[in-house]
Amino acid sequence: MRDTATTLDAATRRKGALTLLCVFTGWGFMPLYWMLLKHLSALEILSYRSICAFFWALLLLLIAREGPAMGAALRIRDNWTYIGLGSCLHMFVWFLNVWGATNGRVLDVGLGQYIQPLASILVGTLIFRQRLSRLQAIAAGVACGGVCLMALLYGVIPWLALCIGISSAFFPALRKQAPAGVLPGMVLEMGFNSVIGVGILLWMADGDPMTFINHDATTLWLFAGAGLLTAVPQSIYVYGLQRSTMLTIGFMQYIMPTVTVIVGATLGGEPLSQAKLVGFVVVWAALGLYGIDQFRTLRQPRKTTCLTEKEYA
Repeated sequence: MRDTATTLDAATRRKGALTLLCVFTGWGFMPLYWMLLKHLSALEILSYRSICAFFWALLLLLIAREGPAMGAALRIRDNWTYIGLGSCLHMFVWFLNVWGATNGRVLDVGLGQYIQPLASILVGTLIFRQRLSRLQAIAAGVACGGVCLMALLYGVIPWLALCIGISSAFFPALRKQAPAGVLPGMVLEMGFNSVIGVGILLWMADGDPMTFINHDATTLWLFAGAGLLTAVPQSIYVYGLQRSTMLTIGFMQYIMPTVTVIVGATLGGEPLSQAKLVGFVVVWAALGLYGIDQFRTLRQPRKTTCLTEKEYA
């Protein structure tokens, strides 16, 4: 596997970083939206979200007139393999996020999102064969110690946070291997997710297809909105992902959990226990060390030949 963004010019990488800043900030507020649907199960919310997002993605593809690009993407085996695997993994992560938001576990969701960048270090080391600097190794050790300390004080292993953090770290690595463009790739991803969503709804309906529409108008509109809030940010995210290195992606990922934790502790009304507070403080310290290392890395001059955004596209 390789990280193609390392060959891009500085202007293109800055556009990617700005894009990620916007989408990660928006995603940090998403638990507030899922709270509006907490009267439903997480599986049902996820299924309707995936189906509606697929239709929104198709609409965006038609508006952008990228039908020929979609046809070309469907003929490439790597798109089916990597986007298929990535979409299944992404759907699992979103299920955990929705379940946490609708069951009063927003702070655990936030901790999982804090673990994600550090889990990306492990992915980069094992898959991309990137070597850890001394400061990165210290940061990873501190973060691991923080999670263990929180588990000790909290009395249980933070399984939700660990599942979110570790699982979501693999999506960028998989998506980077697929040559599909932003919109064709998103349509293919949402197509995989919608098939899974339809299967879940058929299983939940237990032979009664009327169950699919047995909701009030407000809930149906919220389903449609969930699809829109999935398709548009996801296309923006993939655009930024393809134009940012794994290091930049890891650094920008810190924004989303910061917003999520603030939302959970304030608007969500969740108590910030001593165990969670200790865990967050230690993880924040680890992220601070990792951020210092990233800043030092980004300031170093690059010796590789860079491509412009036009050449990359």
